[in-house]
Amino acid sequence: MAKAIIAKGVPLTIKEHDAIVSKIKDKAAEAHAEMLASEKLVPLGHVVAVTGDGTDDAPALHEADIGLAMGTQGTEVAEVSSDIIILDDNFASVVREAFSIVVYKYRK
Repeated sequence: MAKAIIAKGVPLTIKEHDAIVSKIKDKAAEAHAEMLASEKLVPLGHVVAVTGDGTDDAPALHEADIGLAMGTQGTEVAEVSSDIIILDDNFASVVREAFSIVVYKYRK
């Protein structure tokens, strides 16, 4: 049986609590949407590229055809789960690398 962990902290107001819960729900919805895209599009023959920088992005990075982790601000979990680590966190680099992989690996 698991033991409960009790942590003491500063009490939150209802407004602060609601703001935190809202952020958690938003992050969970984002992660679910990314996974859903991979699960639905890959079997149809589409090439799916996903970018991410956090632990919550790791499942989608792993499942995508092309997982691109943002290296400057990214977590190690995101980097390990991805195919490519974008070291400059520049969107132009993301597009260039994803396009290069599609041309090299997926062209018929």
